[in-house]
Amino acid sequence: MYDLFSQEYTKRERKPLLKSLIVLTQQDPYRLSETVERNKLLSKRYVVTVQEKEHDFYRLHVERKNPVGPAVSVEALIDVKPNLWVIFTTVSLYDAKILVSLFARLYPDFNFAYLNHAQMLHLVEEIKKWCGSGRVVTSFAIKAETETDRALSINRKTLKGLSAEDELVAEAKRGRIWVEKLRFQVKNKLNMLVLDTVLTNRGIARLVYGNFVDFYDRFMTFVIQISAELDGKFSAVRRTIVEGEAQTKPCSIIYTSSFKVTHLKSLASKLNSDYMLSIFHMGNPFFSADLTDCYDGSSFTLTIFQNIITISPMIRTTNTALWKLVGKLQSILGEGDIVI
Repeated sequence: MYDLFSQEYTKRERKPLLKSLIVLTQQDPYRLSETVERNKLLSKRYVVTVQEKEHDFYRLHVERKNPVGPAVSVEALIDVKPNLWVIFTTVSLYDAKILVSLFARLYPDFNFAYLNHAQMLHLVEEIKKWCGSGRVVTSFAIKAETETDRALSINRKTLKGLSAEDELVAEAKRGRIWVEKLRFQVKNKLNMLVLDTVLTNRGIARLVYGNFVDFYDRFMTFVIQISAELDGKFSAVRRTIVEGEAQTKPCSIIYTSSFKVTHLKSLASKLNSDYMLSIFHMGNPFFSADLTDCYDGSSFTLTIFQNIITISPMIRTTNTALWKLVGKLQSILGEGDIVI
């Protein structure tokens, strides 16, 4: 795995691409094995070991047991940052999904960063600053909601070329969108390809072309920075007692158009799987409910009025639970602008 530091993905050959995964956590890597072992279901399916730190990275070994065949092993490196890990691996995409599946099951100790279209546009701006006299060509794979005379439908689109960012902004103004992945190609002033990278809205990145140094220093650094900035803002969403009075700092998601009753009904049914939900009012244009995270224990008051979702913390809240709720709401209702 340590060969990736000097490895360059600049030859057209069939080999697994370098992949990275951002995981939100405050745990020490050495506690990962203990966390898995405490979960009876996970301990029957996974064997996890973390080796000593080397080159500022921890070595992670995950083995998924298979009752009807051989076990599958995945090797990875962990780069520990404040409040998050960046995990690198060169295994196939199929095997890399083992890591995604494992950390998804380790909530609330671990969670993924949800990057919407606003954060991805900010990332493209930072990449363009780094590129300088070079050129950045982007493409976005999105889902867009369109309204017909009879119903709402969701269609997939690809926005690409030099106007891709402007087209994405226009799509967001027209209706609800979900950005599934961003792909950008960085070219130098001679129009030669320097870096080709794909990023999903769950913070999973792949290096298609280029070298590890550019991928890490020029791309992943920006992704980490954007995730850390949003995590810092989430820390301000709290309920406090000041001089005997409760003061609440909410989080809002603002959209360009108002919600319909069909949106609210879909939201209520899809939140029931992860939250204890008490709905006080559900109609057009107002929705109000209290919800409690079944795994984390954090509780929130959720209100929707016209085009604004407001998340107000109750007795106990954590950043991890807020990340999950904001990501869940956007995955159901579309992506908006997060305001804190």
